[in-house]
Amino acid sequence: MAKSLCVAYLCWLFGGIFGLHHLYLRRTIQCFLWLSTGGVFGVGLLRDLFRMPEYVADCNEDSDYMEKLKIDRKRGRPPFSFARFIGQIFFGLWFRNLVYGAIPDNFPAVDTCALLLPPIGTAVGIYLVGNVGRQKGDLLPPLVVALAFELVFSQEGIAFWAAVVASGVFTWRRKHREKYKSQSFCRRLLLVCVGAVVLTTLVGSYLYFNCEIETEDGEKIKLRDAIVNMLNSPAWREFADAMGILFQRLRHHGFADTFRTFIDLADVEGEQRSLEILGLEKGATEAQVKRAYKKLVVRYHPDKNKEEGTAERFMEIQKAYETLGKIFRSRREKGEQGPGERDRGPRGKRGHEEF
Repeated sequence: MAKSLCVAYLCWLFGGIFGLHHLYLRRTIQCFLWLSTGGVFGVGLLRDLFRMPEYVADCNEDSDYMEKLKIDRKRGRPPFSFARFIGQIFFGLWFRNLVYGAIPDNFPAVDTCALLLPPIGTAVGIYLVGNVGRQKGDLLPPLVVALAFELVFSQEGIAFWAAVVASGVFTWRRKHREKYKSQSFCRRLLLVCVGAVVLTTLVGSYLYFNCEIETEDGEKIKLRDAIVNMLNSPAWREFADAMGILFQRLRHHGFADTFRTFIDLADVEGEQRSLEILGLEKGATEAQVKRAYKKLVVRYHPDKNKEEGTAERFMEIQKAYETLGKIFRSRREKGEQGPGERDRGPRGKRGHEEF
């Protein structure tokens, strides 16, 4: 069945970052490459916007397009493409780094694996890009070149030159692809899924075994340990408790009540944060807010306290006081109670003093 240019563009629009338009147009390898890099981080996705008519003509074996291919075949070796050559270098380095990063530090014979496995990633990246579309080549030449560079040379940055030379050898030996292999959509999807599993395994291995983050003190800590510490932190537990409250509200009281609860928990007015700055708990009255404010202003006034950070603390206190003042005035005008007083019942004759 002939492929539609309109459908191809729709696939590009809604799933281009995952290579959906390439899967639709039977370009399985390119689909996987786009899936592994998000459309080459958007650059390849933008290029596809202009190349789409050519992709559709290739897939449908349009007569004019096939005639052009016949002329190219008569010239012998496929014409050199700078974009394809750069793509071979990029994906060669991309897959090399994925393989290298996935090798655990405590893996047996880690030095040998770090020497032999990354060049395989380089060769695979070059091979995949070189076999996109109507061109094809063998895996062995770039593999031999990449291995030779890694084994013979040990200088920093040799991986780049290995990818460059291996791409050059592959480009020199490439051939025309006479005809696409007929593959069903399910088979093509299965191949992409297998590639995605391999890619996920490599990334997951790197994140679990080797990925580190640096603290403010310059200390490095494994990402897996950082995640465990985060999940046991008070902030995360507070977040989990809030999500639990929202879930129970949604189950028993519906969306409207849940949304109001969410607004309270999110502290969109800054009420809870302002109370914390003034050293007060939820339920503080206007009088308590004023007393706390006066004490803190005297303590942190820049003219009386010359310690570092005093001015910032003073401004923070002023802002918190102003925020609570606006909340009190707004609720007074609406006949409501101030922060933390919603369950205290009606106010007496004295009421709230003006802020």
